[in-house]
Amino acid sequence: MLNSERERYHHLFDHAPVPYFVTDEYGVIREANQTLGVLLGARRQRLIGKPFVTFMQDASRRRFRSTVTALNTDSETTTVALNIARNGAKIIRVEATAAVVRDVSGDIVEIRWLLVDRTRRTRAERRRRRQNAELGRLVAERTVELERAQRLKDQLLATVSHEFRTGLAAIGGYADLLEVGIRGPLSEPQLSDVRSIRRAYVHLAVLINDLLDYSRIAATGTSPKVRLDVTDIVLEDVVRSVSDMIAPQAQACGIALSVERPPAIVVRADGERLGQILLNLLGNAVKFTPSGGRIQILSRATATDALVEVADTGLGVPDDKREEIFQPFVRLGDSIVPGTGLGLAISRDLARAMGGDIVVDANDDCGSRFVLRLPRSTRFAGEVREG
Repeated sequence: MLNSERERYHHLFDHAPVPYFVTDEYGVIREANQTLGVLLGARRQRLIGKPFVTFMQDASRRRFRSTVTALNTDSETTTVALNIARNGAKIIRVEATAAVVRDVSGDIVEIRWLLVDRTRRTRAERRRRRQNAELGRLVAERTVELERAQRLKDQLLATVSHEFRTGLAAIGGYADLLEVGIRGPLSEPQLSDVRSIRRAYVHLAVLINDLLDYSRIAATGTSPKVRLDVTDIVLEDVVRSVSDMIAPQAQACGIALSVERPPAIVVRADGERLGQILLNLLGNAVKFTPSGGRIQILSRATATDALVEVADTGLGVPDDKREEIFQPFVRLGDSIVPGTGLGLAISRDLARAMGGDIVVDANDDCGSRFVLRLPRSTRFAGEVREG
């Protein structure tokens, strides 16, 4: 029975599908199966008596010797990655697992080694790293190209917008002079034509100003070119001023405009830019709200921020567009409402440059609710409780 079991063991040992061998405590091969011979490119009989370290590269030799030393001290099993030089040329990456067999006194009888060929996986990983590196290089190059193209586009936009505004200023100035009769009285048809010219000038001036503001902000992202004079501002004063400015337009469109008297909130902001943001939000509300609709302005405070809500009963903003509308040149209802699609992008950038933000949500009465958040002045923040 013992002989039968021994023969069975040797048969399994010799024909195992993975490289398997046995060494002494110094790493000298005592037994090896046929698969190890195939892996190393040598006949199995020629492996017996050779130190396994002779089949390795320098770095792997150091790792192998360290592993054997560790097994001779207190380790029972361990796994180490080794580079095997097959036939002295081809490099094979293996994962070697070693287990120690000791006698009753604790001395090492033998070390059993099992090898797993990881060459394909290692090569695949190396190839993947090369591909990732190449992809990273291509992405970096493409990013540089896109940034350069964006800078050129922004420079062109700023230059063209500036030149347009210079010409428009002359058109608007001469239209004003003609309207007041500086060249003599005008007939009613002539006066009507001059007023049409002025209305066209005002419309184009708004568009050009938006383009200039955007080009300044886009140049370096709220750069010093966009000058902000941030001071303590009484929010009510700006809200009242802008609502009084937009009220005639809302009335002409048949839209009810209501302003809830805000509490005494003091914010840290640039007064002119704050007015520009609110004027844009209210102007959009008027443009997108049909006749008979309502616009409501509500201000309130939290412990650290001031919030201005502009709610309307207009077309509303779809859920999937609530972030997209803050991107440059994105517009809703292109066939209905004129504009460049820059107002909200500029407004959000300005709000963020002042330490705030703008978000949009659905209004309870349909339509939209834009919320402008600005930091409260620390000098006065404790005077108003959360609203």
